[in-house]
Formats: sequence, structure tokens, C-alpha cells
Amino acid sequence: MQYSAKVLDAWDEAEGIRTVKFSRGFDFLPGQFAVVRLPCDDTRAGIRTLSIASSPTEDFLLFTTKLSDSGFKHAFAALKKGDLMTVKGPSGNFVLDEKREAIMISGGVGITPLRSMIKYATDKSLSTKITLLYSNRTPGGIAYRKDLEDMSKENNNFRLVNTITGDTADWKGERGRIDENMISKYASSGARYYICGPPAMVEAVRNAVVNAKIDQGSVMVEDFEGY
Repeated sequence: MQYSAKVLDAWDEAEGIRTVKFSRGFDFLPGQFAVVRLPCDDTRAGIRTLSIASSPTEDFLLFTTKLSDSGFKHAFAALKKGDLMTVKGPSGNFVLDEKREAIMISGGVGITPLRSMIKYATDKSLSTKITLLYSNRTPGGIAYRKDLEDMSKENNNFRLVNTITGDTADWKGERGRIDENMISKYASSGARYYICGPPAMVEAVRNAVVNAKIDQGSVMVEDFEGY
């Protein structure tokens, strides 16, 4: 389905990351994406594929992007209440399997489809156990930080593991990139693994998952190539 989505709100999500809240025009599964179009000076006609960060339990659509100097990103960052953006969807098979424990691995803005899954599981009070390994360079770069922390308190089946790769003196959580050792630390037999983020990060994590002896048939991947 394609429709003109109206901006309901917009805010800075984290360092260099912007979230815009739109009116919702279709049903979707947690983890799916949409194709959006914004009029702008852009070599790709202002068209992008964006994961839906909101949950099917919410009556709006959330899209979150890492800002850059592209025409599309400038247009997205400038959106204000009442503006319109063309949205077509939903699409994608990177969706939550409610019947299996989930180990979610992400970096930066790759958190978007996982936020949808976690919010859905929390709102529906699912018994699905979820562990999120979320990597960022600094604490200020953690998207949906308060949202994720609130859900980890509300949902006893959700474990939040933030890891910071930069030199931050007062950080008390995990440190370093998500590697074989970290994955092995939180791995669980029979779980489904969801990996989402920039291509280089996804490739590194896939290699780490292989080295951690995780069944590759249990791994789902969504990368943000060309994003």
C-alpha cells in the first residue's frame, strides 16, 4: 500500500541520529520495512528503504536515520509537523519468530527493526526471551536508550546489553565490539539470531557467529547497504 504519511512529531534520537513520527496507513509485522520518497536533490530520486522502528501495537510509524550530507538526509532532517512523505509497504522477511528465544545483535541505527520487535513483545506480554547486544561508540550514540531501558524493566523476558567501543571513562557496561567471545557469553541453545546494521558491522558479526559455532540456519541478517 502507498499513501502520503503526515509528520506527527520529530526529534533528535541520539548523536547524529534523527527520528520522525508519521501517521500510519497500513498493518505490518515487527521487523518489516517500507520504501519512502521525499522530494529532494538526490541521485536516487529521494527514494530510500527504511526499517519501521515502531511496533504493530503502536498507531503510528517511526523512521530513524543516521544523518549525513545527502539530499535525502537533509530533507528528512528538515521534516516538521504537518509535512508529508510518500510511504509504500510493508515488505521484508526479517520478522520476529515468537516461538523461539531471540539473540539480537546490532550497531548504531541498525537497532530500528529490533526496537519494533522488542516493543511488540513487551506490549503483547509475550513469553519470548530476548537478549539485545547493542554496540555504539559512545553512550550518547545509543538510539532509543530510555525506551530500551524502560522496556528492560517492564519486560522480564528482555535483557538489554549495551556495549561501548570508544574510550568512555564512566561507562559501567560491556566494552568493545561484539565479537566471538561476547556472543558466546550471551549465546543460548535453540535461539534465533537477528543481526542488523551497516554492512561492515554485519559481516564482522556473521564471522564471529560462525566462530562461536552458532547454527547458521538460526541466523537472520538485515544490512543497511546503500542506506
